[in-house]
Amino acid sequence: WSVAGCPTEGWSAVIPATKGVPPVTYSQVMPAIRTKEAIPAAECWKTEDGKWIFDFGSNNTANILLKASLPAGTRVTVRTGEEVMPDRQSVDFRSTGISVVPVQTDEYICAGRPGETWMPRFTYHGFRYAEMSFSDPSVVPSKEWLSAVPVHTDLAVKGTFTCSDPQLNRLHEMCLRTVRGNIVGVPMDCPTREKCGWLGDSHAYIKMLCDNYDVDYFVMKYLEDIRSGADREEKNTLHHLLRNSEFYFTDKAAGIPYMIAPGKRLCGVASPDWGTAVVQLPWHLYLYNGNRAALEKYYPSMKQWTDYISSIAVGNIVYQGLGDWDPPYGNANMLAHIPFTSSAFHYYDVSIMAEAAAVLGKDEDAAKYAARTDTPLIGVNVGRLGFAADVETEEIDSLARLVTGHDRQVLRPCRQDLRIADRRCHGPGHGNMP
Repeated sequence: WSVAGCPTEGWSAVIPATKGVPPVTYSQVMPAIRTKEAIPAAECWKTEDGKWIFDFGSNNTANILLKASLPAGTRVTVRTGEEVMPDRQSVDFRSTGISVVPVQTDEYICAGRPGETWMPRFTYHGFRYAEMSFSDPSVVPSKEWLSAVPVHTDLAVKGTFTCSDPQLNRLHEMCLRTVRGNIVGVPMDCPTREKCGWLGDSHAYIKMLCDNYDVDYFVMKYLEDIRSGADREEKNTLHHLLRNSEFYFTDKAAGIPYMIAPGKRLCGVASPDWGTAVVQLPWHLYLYNGNRAALEKYYPSMKQWTDYISSIAVGNIVYQGLGDWDPPYGNANMLAHIPFTSSAFHYYDVSIMAEAAAVLGKDEDAAKYAARTDTPLIGVNVGRLGFAADVETEEIDSLARLVTGHDRQVLRPCRQDLRIADRRCHGPGHGNMP
């Protein structure tokens, strides 16, 4: 059915859609989502309960590819996960979000043809390990029966890195694989559970993305997802107050984005530390790639967002936000105070707006935002709010760039804590980790 010239005799007639139809549709100019070279299983073993576990050597966003010759009607079930239990007798599915979604599962009923090949078309998973079982428990597979086929938006490589230290080279490769695995049409939070285009994830690695890949078309498409989804005004809708547990309801103006884009799942109006993507993404496309068109097209959105956050700040402090989300050992160990991180992001947005306005020749705006950067948004308030002793997260290095002089001394102990802290993370969490 998916091949040109496929016979269509006997097909049902098309039923025109009557609701949920976009008023305007556009062709997408970003690179296509493509499958890549299949990864063979490095190892395969049988568990005590008769299942078979395949190890593909590394975590990837991928589909399983089955190649087998089995009798007609044989049901093959494959469940995938990122880790195995210590005894290697089962796949550990916990990191894939099974508290809220089912285990990643594919099933195929064999047609009985020799050399049968099958791969699911309309899904993808995040995994290193696959557990295979059969309706006929006497089947004994070989490790060649199952492969992992990576799938992601086909971004062209723009930058490379290599050095004399193998550990750094491997770390860089793992970072690239992690990012690629979360670029599937949109910049996702994870390929296992939500698969959503959270704004907070997109700005967290935009600079790394611009350094390594040609992302202009991809990010421009995502920015349009954000803008088009934000277009409508909404009355008495959900806003985030603190983390993801305290909320309030008020009106949303047209143009203010949601936490997620695109799609029907929006999860409320963007918090200050998530919506900063509206400002950061166009700016970094310009900064890294000279994409002035991104600034020109999305400048109104950048300005509206920055002014909106200024309007909800109290005494130059922004109290709302999710904070340094999902740190090692979980959000219960989130040490950075939300007013610190949210205010820092807002300061960064204001700084960007001053520069973006100057680039575009908007002198009045440039002067307005430059004057705001002279306001003690962070420096004076850091000590008063007691942030210094508690902030030892990955945000410190970027936050430190926003303060100068005496205020930088306040952050120095925090940066030292960051360097010496044990940053090991138990389990992949939201990311598709190596």
